[in-house]
Amino acid sequence: MGQTKFIVPQKGSDKIVIIAMKKAKGFIGLTEEPPKSNSGKWVNQFLSSVHLESGNPWCVAFCQWIFRNAASELKIKLNLIETGHSLTLFKYVSKYFVRSNEDPKYGDWVIFQKLDGIRGHAGLVLEYCNDSLITIEGNVSNFDNTNDGVFIRRRNLNRFGWMRLKGFISFKE
Repeated sequence: MGQTKFIVPQKGSDKIVIIAMKKAKGFIGLTEEPPKSNSGKWVNQFLSSVHLESGNPWCVAFCQWIFRNAASELKIKLNLIETGHSLTLFKYVSKYFVRSNEDPKYGDWVIFQKLDGIRGHAGLVLEYCNDSLITIEGNVSNFDNTNDGVFIRRRNLNRFGWMRLKGFISFKE
């Protein structure tokens, strides 16, 4: 594989991932209201969980809300900074946590960097197989590009177009 992955030590990590991914799947098909606005009832909740206002990009806020909510149900604190910026998050984990050569697995976070080098994107790994990733992502276009929301994406790790793979974040007890 050869991609960068960092392991965040996390109490109850297996249980958190199970609950979080069930929650994430429950949001598949959720869209912004109004279309293309980076807002809506749930989108605003995701954003507020990382102290951002309606109208901001929300892919990382979605991942944060999902995992923080799961950890909270278990009365556990998530061992991660509260940020809605994917590249800030990745810089933090690369500074404070251990690098791993493990392949991505179910429940890992994937971080992308857009070609401008300033913006990023994040999602949650459903499956990794032969240089292909299946993810659940928030703040991505639906298939007819009329609105953004939470959707499943299949991404080829060798061809991304407008972004490149930065790496993965995994939680392990």
